[in-house]
Amino acid sequence: MNSPSPAALKNARCADIMQPAACIVDPDFTCERTFQSMAATRSRFAAVVVDGALAGLVTIGDFARLRGRDPASLFLGAIMTPAKDLITLAPQTIALDALRALDESHVHQMPVLSAGRKLEGFITRETLMSLGAWDE
Repeated sequence: MNSPSPAALKNARCADIMQPAACIVDPDFTCERTFQSMAATRSRFAAVVVDGALAGLVTIGDFARLRGRDPASLFLGAIMTPAKDLITLAPQTIALDALRALDESHVHQMPVLSAGRKLEGFITRETLMSLGAWDE
């Protein structure tokens, strides 16, 4: 499959290029179990989902918050970013606007949510760059 050109990304929507979440976890997971799930899927982040709705996001950097605490006895809620605090994208958001949002917010990924905060997928810097969005 040919990658779209940067010009084509001006009309591409997040729904067209988003990736599914590689790692989805339950908010009742311990930090240790979440880290193991992320390692098993080789994902730098995990979506915390309840009944299809995004509850939060945990990234590899969030594990720095453990600071000596036992990850086997600490639940995910202690380190995850709650969904209400995340910047999210809509499926109809234009890809280049998504790239700008990632850049302005200094994050590497953003969840794509439909009505009811249902998790549809993720837009990542890597996905956009692999499609040529960096050329703009």
